[in-house]
Amino acid sequence: MFEKNLNELIKGIRAHKGSEAKYIESAVGECKKEIKSKDLEIKAQAILKLTYVLFPMVTRLTNVATNVWIRFFLGFVSGC
Repeated sequence: MFEKNLNELIKGIRAHKGSEAKYIESAVGECKKEIKSKDLEIKAQAILKLTYVLFPMVTRLTNVATNVWIRFFLGFVSGC
């Protein structure tokens, strides 16, 4: 059940230039299966891999939300 560790995931993403999204999608599917395991080490590796894959998306969403908030606030202040 233990497919890949974090290092192998990173190497796999780098090796799949042009089709990273498809590779990441399959890796996330594997992580979903691994999280259901009773072995804590497998669960921990799955969480590490999901964190690595999903963190950049969260960072981008945070940046977008911050930019929207700044534009809203500046528009509100300049409209007063």
